[in-house]
Amino acid sequence: MNTITNFWNYFQQNNFVFLLLNEIPKGELKTHFDKLIEMLHQYNQDLDIIIKNKTKGGELIITANGNPYLFKEV
Repeated sequence: MNTITNFWNYFQQNNFVFLLLNEIPKGELKTHFDKLIEMLHQYNQDLDIIIKNKTKGGELIITANGNPYLFKEV
């Protein structure tokens, strides 16, 4: 299966973890973040994620860290 599809499938199955950042123990949260970034890096090692927790929902940002050559990958 496509590595980016694996990333999105994992995120869809576990998105509740990232919506409830403040309610999940830090150790468990780190495990989920590590797995998510690992799956993204299987697609492209130079991409990163930023997750913002808001009172009504959250925001997932995939970033190329300012590298314009990676924008199409994002």
